[in-house]
Amino acid sequence: RVITLRVEPALKHRIHTTARQQGLSEAAAVLRAVHRVFRADTLPPYDYPDVARDPSSDRLTVRLRPGDSLALRARARARRMPDSTYVAALGRAHLT
Repeated sequence: RVITLRVEPALKHRIHTTARQQGLSEAAAVLRAVHRVFRADTLPPYDYPDVARDPSSDRLTVRLRPGDSLALRARARARRMPDSTYVAALGRAHLT
């Protein structure tokens, strides 16, 4: 599952600095902190599919029908998300 959040610049800097000191990505450092807070070690393990867990790097170009971009933009803005992030979230949700 994916959780997207926005943080203030000072916190982003602290996350970045801490992650580099620990040799982690920012996402891994935040995930580690979330696990500590919610004591994820007490939850039953989740079986991840045997898929490589590489950072997002694949790109896709989509051509929309006339008018679809306006609907897409409206839905993305209603969720306070950039258009591309909204489409990516829809794609991930559909694939999982």
